[in-house]
Amino acid sequence: MEVNKESILSGFPSVVSYECSKKLIEQMEKNICKIKIGKELVTGFFCKIPFPNKNNMLPVFITNNHIINGDFLNKKNMKIEINIKEEKKAKVINLNDRMNYTNEEYDITIIEIKEKDNIKSYLNLDNKIIDDIINNDNNNNEYEDKTMYIIQYAKGELSVSYGILDSIYKEQQYNFNHKCSTEGGSSGSPILTLNNKVIGVHKEGSFKKFNKNYNKGIFLNYPIKEFIKLNYYDNKYEKLLKQFNKKYNLDIKDTRVDKIYLPGKKIGNKGLKDLIKIQFIKLKELNLYNGNISDIKALEDAKFDKLKILHLGFNKISNIDILEKVNFPELKELNLKSNNISDIKVLEKVKFEKLEKLNLEDNKISDFSILNKVNFKNLKELKLGKNIKSEDIQRYLNHIKKTNDPNCNEKLDNKTKVLSEKQAEKEEYHSLENSEENFSIDNSDDIQNEINPINNKIYIKNCYKGFVYIKKIPPIQIYINHIRLLH
Repeated sequence: MEVNKESILSGFPSVVSYECSKKLIEQMEKNICKIKIGKELVTGFFCKIPFPNKNNMLPVFITNNHIINGDFLNKKNMKIEINIKEEKKAKVINLNDRMNYTNEEYDITIIEIKEKDNIKSYLNLDNKIIDDIINNDNNNNEYEDKTMYIIQYAKGELSVSYGILDSIYKEQQYNFNHKCSTEGGSSGSPILTLNNKVIGVHKEGSFKKFNKNYNKGIFLNYPIKEFIKLNYYDNKYEKLLKQFNKKYNLDIKDTRVDKIYLPGKKIGNKGLKDLIKIQFIKLKELNLYNGNISDIKALEDAKFDKLKILHLGFNKISNIDILEKVNFPELKELNLKSNNISDIKVLEKVKFEKLEKLNLEDNKISDFSILNKVNFKNLKELKLGKNIKSEDIQRYLNHIKKTNDPNCNEKLDNKTKVLSEKQAEKEEYHSLENSEENFSIDNSDDIQNEINPINNKIYIKNCYKGFVYIKKIPPIQIYINHIRLLH
């Protein structure tokens, strides 16, 4: 189907050929219906919406609130009669026991369609509308291509009218003006792009503004998000959340929180599974510190698309192989401190592309060779303290490229300085290279060890009070028994 955009933009949509409109009606007539409520005939349409994402598209029926409102929906045994052009007999749909949403301000009503209704064809939403519903992208409904059309039962007859999206309201950005011609009965009709994707619904005909005639529509991303909130999160998952709070004596407010802190709450493996069943679509930080958790397989089913920080420290986790199957696309920080982890080979397969911090301190890891193969492009900090024995430090440091970095003076504690070899000997630094001496690495809180890069050698010296920061060239910060290497 080809449409002359120039003719539409010039304000003469009648130039669009009859043959073109006829083909479009034949293509779309299964998706559009004439609604009979009493003696009134108006328009509605069938569409699939993300519920709450693209993996689960829900079939719905959409029209205006001034056609089907809350009072109508709340009455018992309320039915509507739907006429689809290609079907000889009208369908009668009972509105009880269905998910629905209606709003007078938006002038929109959305009703769930069930399999028993036997609706065979549905319209698709525009990708821009879908993306905003899923990602909540600030409701940006600006379209470069403003040509569009409306398919409607104007005066009871199915017809097409082409026009443009003229302007978006500044205060009520869900409303827009359009210049598609409409008639009585057009209320509730879909407004589509020339790619046959729905962007909105016509709700008000011909009114004057600044001496110009306009029709009024509403973008569908706004009411659909409210439909999902009401029927998906507020119902199904809010019920699960109430059960979870009661079972574990917690007080998580609702399913739209962005942070959950449960340190020391001891929810255990069962609690982790129960938590994962609740879809927290806005969750950015989850802290399950000291939660008596030993099995994290439930993470495979988690739909935390916005999660940035996951704290699982001080638990009893020994196996982290499931991380290979976990999909947290925004994860930046993973804390697995003080568990029973000994094998980290799975890190080679983990796909946390945005990971910046990984804490594996105080586990039972002895083989770090896999770290040469990990592909964490954005990793800036890796903590490995209290895992390896002191005699392993030199072996591990040999894996790190050493340099006499001229920027070594950038110390965070102003205590460590770059020394010459003579200064190092004078201050009783010991070289870890070419030395047969065994240096004990003290892990206590007040006795540390200071190391210095000097002429491509590593020097070490006992020091006190706090961490020592060494400026080096490795691509990540590495914490080894209180020795911190900075990029």
